[in-house]
Amino acid sequence: MSIVMERNNIVSSSDLVKNFAKIRNAVKAGTNMFVFKNNKPDLAILDIDEYEKLLKVIELLENESILKMVEERDKNDSGVRLTTEEIVERRKALRS
Repeated sequence: MSIVMERNNIVSSSDLVKNFAKIRNAVKAGTNMFVFKNNKPDLAILDIDEYEKLLKVIELLENESILKMVEERDKNDSGVRLTTEEIVERRKALRS
């Protein structure tokens, strides 16, 4: 997975400490920032509203995945139902 980062959106960890208010204002204005430590990406800073939107998108994708799984199971359902005891007995038989 690759991330596209614009040069103006990259700050060092030391710059973050020195210029926190300026960087925070930029993030609040809609600029996501990337913090590098030892010349490697370390953190992504984004506004809390953007973060919450990302969480909602993730939740929707997870729900969609679950729905597809349920639909697939429903499509392939044979209608056979087993009790717990029957499942235990079948497992015992398979081990023998």
